[in-house]
Amino acid sequence: MAIGQRAFSVAADVAALDALGLRLAVNELDRGATHVRQLRTLLQLHAVDSATGMSISTVANAALFLGASENRAGRMLTEALLLGSLPGGLEAVDCGLLSVEQSRTVVDHLEPVSLPTRSEVWRRLQHELTAAADRAAACGCLVGVVLPPARLAELLRRWVIAADGEQATARRKEAEQARDVDYRLHPKGLGDLYALGLRGGPARRAVPDPVPGGAGRAVGRPDRRATTRRRAGRPPAGP
Repeated sequence: MAIGQRAFSVAADVAALDALGLRLAVNELDRGATHVRQLRTLLQLHAVDSATGMSISTVANAALFLGASENRAGRMLTEALLLGSLPGGLEAVDCGLLSVEQSRTVVDHLEPVSLPTRSEVWRRLQHELTAAADRAAACGCLVGVVLPPARLAELLRRWVIAADGEQATARRKEAEQARDVDYRLHPKGLGDLYALGLRGGPARRAVPDPVPGGAGRAVGRPDRRATTRRRAGRPPAGP
């Protein structure tokens, strides 16, 4: 292939990638807008039910219309009510400031807190999101800096503590009362063991402490498994 043809091919590939990337970004914006339409419709349904004294039936009705579980319908209604109560909350998802996953993270962290704390943390987040969008627009980018839900969750946790540390401590102590150990059957016939409601230190020590020290090093033939797998007691595969 001639140099000119190769350069043309590379340029065409880059243009195709850019076009596909733009399509993905637009589709993601459409996904957020569609999600908000569902939330707004849920709010309308809830308003009709409430006007007739049947607000308790909204989740069951929504689950029926959505063809979904009541658990999912209940989560969606909680999200709709909370975002609808925040200034510009639904609009943030509608215009792409918040992704669908980010909006659910916001709900998870702001739903349990008091209204003043919720408002303060939301204003702070709204400022951060708007500033990020402005920076993206200034450089001609359709999508700004990505803030994964896990990173967003950590920011919200810190902001909630900063806004009302006393209530955050009370909620943590209340959550500690629900500590438990649970066992769930793995889809492949195995079992998963869960320790719930432990503090950071005990949680990190919960598994390693009772395991013999030899689990942390290979004994006998070479054992290239990770330490965590040796702690689980599973024998190495192969000869």
